[in-house]
Amino acid sequence: PQTNERQMMGGPMQGGSAQGADLVYQDDEISSYANVFENAVLKSTNSEDMERVILALKGLNTFQNVTEIRQVVDIEEVLRYFAVNTTLVNLDSYVSGLLHNYYLYEEEGVISILPWDLNLSFGGFQSGGSQSVVNFPIDEPVAEGIDLSERPLIGRLLEFEELQTLYHEYLQEIVDGYFKSGLFESSIEKYYQLIKNDVENDPTAFFTYQQFEEGVKNLEILGTLRAESIQGQLMGDIPSTYDEQKANPEKLLDASLLDMEALGSQGANGSLDRGSDWMRGPERREDGDVRFSEEMQLP
Repeated sequence: PQTNERQMMGGPMQGGSAQGADLVYQDDEISSYANVFENAVLKSTNSEDMERVILALKGLNTFQNVTEIRQVVDIEEVLRYFAVNTTLVNLDSYVSGLLHNYYLYEEEGVISILPWDLNLSFGGFQSGGSQSVVNFPIDEPVAEGIDLSERPLIGRLLEFEELQTLYHEYLQEIVDGYFKSGLFESSIEKYYQLIKNDVENDPTAFFTYQQFEEGVKNLEILGTLRAESIQGQLMGDIPSTYDEQKANPEKLLDASLLDMEALGSQGANGSLDRGSDWMRGPERREDGDVRFSEEMQLP
């Protein structure tokens, strides 16, 4: 593609607002968006490309109506992305304090967002216990403690009633088409049957077959409860923001049947957690295989 038509910035974007990875408009200086442009996938990116992205960010942050914002943001694609991200409670992404694991895609001055690295979905990262994961608020779909204004790619769009309605429609499509239809359960069963024998007989497994079974069971519980919570929030029966949930805890969906620990998570220090025996090593087995360390840090 021609560099003046299409750009993909990012990869594992990281950094704070001073670097622009939150996509908050700073100013018109290219240097203010280092974490966007230094990670550009197309290495031929030039100053004109960068200026076009900055103009899009400026419009996203300052335009006052949907018609104007549509000139710089692919609204439907962005809202579809966040509907999925919200459903999955994928906080290891743009919506958390780390501001990473997404691509910012630009084409002819219009930006959108592409997913990258979803392995800590279903509440596997900084999402608290089962209750908070299941009831993750759809109308404030960012990590707790972060204001929506700090994440304008979703926050600005949700300021407009018609776009919030569209976002809700996408969430309803997911609930109906994936969960209520039975596709979620059938997909789990399909892949469970496909891999269970290999998991049971894997001599280098990071976890026991019993833990695998528990993980599968709890994944199905989580998906079922999450869909029920989203439906309740869409209908107004369950609060859909953090403040409303704190003020009305009795309205939240009960998630006591869900064991989040059985699904695994990433610890605060970056290590993988799955109980004390989820990862072992480093140790060289008698057959020569190497297993990973419980203390091993992920990059």
